[in-house]
This record gives sequence, C-alpha cells and structure tokens, in this order.
Amino acid sequence: MQPIALDANAAAVLRTLGHGRAYRHDTDSIALLFRRAGGAGLVLSGRVGDAIVRFWCDSAQWCSWIAPVLPVSDWQAVPNDLRAALAAWTLARVAPCAVAAGIAWPEAEVVEPDTCPIASRWLLRLEHASAMLDLQILDASPGWIAQLAARLAPLDGPLDDTFARPAPALRVALIAGWSCIDTTLLARLHPGDALLLHHAYAVADGELGIFNDRPLASAMQCDTGGYVIGVTMETFDDWLNIEPTDLTPEPTGVLPLDARVRVVVQAAAIDVPLERLATLKSGDILEGPAIGDGLCTLKIGGKPFARGMLLAIDGHLAIRIEHFV
Repeated sequence: MQPIALDANAAAVLRTLGHGRAYRHDTDSIALLFRRAGGAGLVLSGRVGDAIVRFWCDSAQWCSWIAPVLPVSDWQAVPNDLRAALAAWTLARVAPCAVAAGIAWPEAEVVEPDTCPIASRWLLRLEHASAMLDLQILDASPGWIAQLAARLAPLDGPLDDTFARPAPALRVALIAGWSCIDTTLLARLHPGDALLLHHAYAVADGELGIFNDRPLASAMQCDTGGYVIGVTMETFDDWLNIEPTDLTPEPTGVLPLDARVRVVVQAAAIDVPLERLATLKSGDILEGPAIGDGLCTLKIGGKPFARGMLLAIDGHLAIRIEHFV
C-alpha cells in the first residue's frame, strides 16, 4: 500500500475537511470530498477566470445527469455538435448554488472520453433535486480548492455513498443462435458431433444475440469491447412460431421420445444494468466486457448440457460438441 502524496496546500485543506464540506441552496447542493476514483470515463475541461480546471466523471452517471436535456443511454449516443453545450450545462445546472455560496464557479467548455489513473483526489459532488454527479478534480488551482473549503460548511457525518455503487445488473447470455431438434436426435448426440443452428447470428462479423429466457435483440461488438443493440425481439418470428413440445417428463423422469426441444448456444455472457435491460432499444450500447472462455455452452430450458466449439461449414454455423456437462 502506497501513501497518498499531498503538497502543503492540499494537506492544509485536508486537515479542515473532516467528513467533507457542503452548501445547500433550494434543491441544489455542492460538496467537497476526498475520494478514490478514476478509470475509463469522461473528462470535463473549463476555466475559473483564467485558470484551467479539469474534472473526471463516470460516463453513465454523466448521462443520467444530462437526461433532462438529452436522454441518452451512452456517451457515444451524444451528437458531436451538442457536446460543448452539454459540457457547459453540466456545471451551469448548479451555478445558482455556487453563486449563493460565494464560490467562483467554473465554466465548462469541453467534455470528452478519457481515462485517468485510479487515485484519491478532491471530489466535487453536485446534486440537483434527485440527480447527482461526482466530479473528481484532476486539475485546479490550490487557491480555488481552498476557497471551496472556506465557503462550504462542515458536514456533521459522512455522506451516503450508496448511489456510487454499481447499479443492479443481470448477467444475460450472448448467444450464437439456436436449433429445434427431436429428443431422439438429442439422445444420439456424442462428443465430436456437430449440430447445425437453425437460427444463427453473424458471429464472424461480431454479431451475437442478447438472450434472457428468450432472445431480446441482436448486438454487434464495437471497438470499445461493448455491444451496439441492433434488431429487437419483435422480429424473431422463427422463435415465436416454432414452439417446442411441452417438456413434461414421463414417470421415469425421462423426456418423451417425440418431444421437440430448443437448444440455445451461448457464446458468452454480459452484465447489463436492470434499468437498461428493461428499456432495451436499437442503438443502445452495452458496455463490456463479455465474459467467456472461448467455448460455447449448449442449453435446454436454461440448463447447460454440453460445451462445444463453433464451426462455419459451407456458409452455415454449427456447434461441435466437445463434452457433456
């Protein structure tokens, strides 16, 4: 564990920080904290007078913050010609609170994707009604930090950081496709056999299906490692029109020989926030990474029964069974 490096100015302010300092005005609040954060996100740049300021924030939280003026699910969905205006609006949203507190408030000019090392730094927590945005301070003059601390009032206790925890997410399958087969054929499958997929995605082009009990959408892998949502569930007529037989086991526990089952081939999995999953639409971007080991899992009714390898045979996608589970 490495000690946190502080200069004399930062150390002097930190001695007075306690749990943090904040000022509330109407439904707005500005708080100064010292927190550990960083990684891939967005960097907001601007000025306080002639001094440059730079802040880092989480891209998903920023998208939630700007939702009143531009509802988007991902940074990449923000039009280029609106980014400067949204950068300015990000800080202007709580400017009345800053004016009431007597704080020289920054004017933001640019917001862009960037990565910063994870470290403990000064952090501004902005609140407006029920919205919240954490801005980790990357660059700012020591005098401005000292002014913030002087103008804000000490907190009686630690702020609730519950909001900063990851949003509840569900791990959903990324599938290569599926097939409907008779249980008689299923019983004859052996390691080394290949099963042709009746519905296959363009896996070679980076396309997979988002699946949670049923196919939800197609998705194309993008350069960042995430997936862009394409066609949604309503177009999957072959899933809706070919219903497998009701899989009621016989008294012995064995499926009837004349049953038809749907074999779903899962290539990987991805964690999707529940809120995003409930409103999935074309153009949405699911941030990765995908979770997988190179082999596919064959499932019936959500239960795995084999692992396999995808093959392209004369323009058709098939799954070669490596072993049963």
